[in-house]
Amino acid sequence: MWMRLPIPLLIAALGLLILPPLLLALGLTMTSATEVVIYAMACMALNILVGHTGLVSFGHGAWFGLAAYAAALLQRNWMQDSFFGPALAGVLIVTAVAAAFGFLILLVLLYTDSVEKVINPIISAIARVLL
Repeated sequence: MWMRLPIPLLIAALGLLILPPLLLALGLTMTSATEVVIYAMACMALNILVGHTGLVSFGHGAWFGLAAYAAALLQRNWMQDSFFGPALAGVLIVTAVAAAFGFLILLVLLYTDSVEKVINPIISAIARVLL
């Protein structure tokens, strides 16, 4: 039986081999390549969430932006010579904030007699804003 080649994986591997010298030839730096990879990871996560599961994420970009903003402030004020420190701290800050929001939502859902009484007004408000 023939094994099917993973064409998308081969295209991605070829892109990873070709793009760095191409970026340098165009006068761009590795910072540009790093930004492209970061945005590509965010887009892939959003694609998995929206495309494969059908869930709409209104806060996906907000968490990504909050982590980037926290990392930038940490690097500017406290960790000028570090790259991984602010990035790790930004992820930890966003994790803590997301856990706090999740805990608050859990408390609201635990102390209500019906989940629909909580979810329906939220969905109605979102529908009013979008429509």
